[in-house]
Amino acid sequence: SLSVGGAAVIDAGTRGITLANAANAFTGPVTLIGGAVTLANADATTFGGASNVGSLTLNAGGTVSETGTLSVSGTSSLDAGGNAITLGSSGNSFGGNVAFTGAAVTLASNGALSSSGTATGTLTETAGGAITQGGVLNVTGASTLTSNGGDITLGQANTFGGNVAFAGRNVTLTAGTGGL
Repeated sequence: SLSVGGAAVIDAGTRGITLANAANAFTGPVTLIGGAVTLANADATTFGGASNVGSLTLNAGGTVSETGTLSVSGTSSLDAGGNAITLGSSGNSFGGNVAFTGAAVTLASNGALSSSGTATGTLTETAGGAITQGGVLNVTGASTLTSNGGDITLGQANTFGGNVAFAGRNVTLTAGTGGL
């Protein structure tokens, strides 16, 4: 396992990064540059940024946040267990679906945003393009979906436990259980 007390910059160019040991301890911001990235952190995870990342898999033992922007061309999988995920920078770019498991979840993208997963608290999504889904959404609390100039299309058997507020051009919401 790795133990890094300060900022960590992990630059593999276009090659993959695999740091999957659950005992890893990154206590400072982690900046990632690489192809397919797999990161496990026993603690809270703060991204200092991510550039030219092909795909991103994160298993965190605490909250997930950012101080810099994330650029992921492929899919992302973020597991914070029962902790918050806050990736709200409008400069973020997610080219593929963002799968998540967390408490309160906040995601933002400067373009389109596709997501799926479970939020045991609230869900807030803000996109510079369309908001879609790559799988079912299960949200215990309220959801706020804002597409700046794009459509919002959530047509799967979703579960929304709280109020769903939205702003978008054309909006399609489907709930399998719960209400809208």
